[in-house]
Amino acid sequence: MKNIILPNTYVTDKIEPLIFLAGPIKGAPDWQSQAIEIISQYSKSWNIIYIASPRPAVKKYLENQILRGVNMEDQKQREWEWYHQNIAAKNGVIMFWFPGKDHEVPGKSYGLITSNEFGYWTARHQMDNSIKLAIGSDGRFNQWNVFNFDIKFNVPDITVRDSLEETCIHAINLLKKK
Repeated sequence: MKNIILPNTYVTDKIEPLIFLAGPIKGAPDWQSQAIEIISQYSKSWNIIYIASPRPAVKKYLENQILRGVNMEDQKQREWEWYHQNIAAKNGVIMFWFPGKDHEVPGKSYGLITSNEFGYWTARHQMDNSIKLAIGSDGRFNQWNVFNFDIKFNVPDITVRDSLEETCIHAINLLKKK
């Protein structure tokens, strides 16, 4: 089943329900491939769940699931990310995973873009709770205690998961409520 959408690929067909995998890429472990595997495993009863992963590649064994579309090499990855996040906000789930840093990337602040996206989508969720967010962390993300406090304070209807598997399963369950 072809259900993975990678950066710079735009699919003209209907791609819903969609789970957007939001979280660190540079300096992070490849948690996206693991999340795709978990979602695929637990969603077998669904006809199809599309998954948009901003990591430019997936593990070799997942390549046969990549959905081909119009390749827009001239588009910026950020534009692709916002496009797919907005689809997931309307017809799916934005799943945030906050893992600890795996390695240093010179000149990059780990998780900076994710922090921005997280603030934006939690604020949108406060105003419109039809926007579904699944949030989890291994507890090793920089300043996680601050994020966790902010979630409890600002979006108390969201329960943070402490494993990637639990977060993925929760994202699937949220689709059932859409």
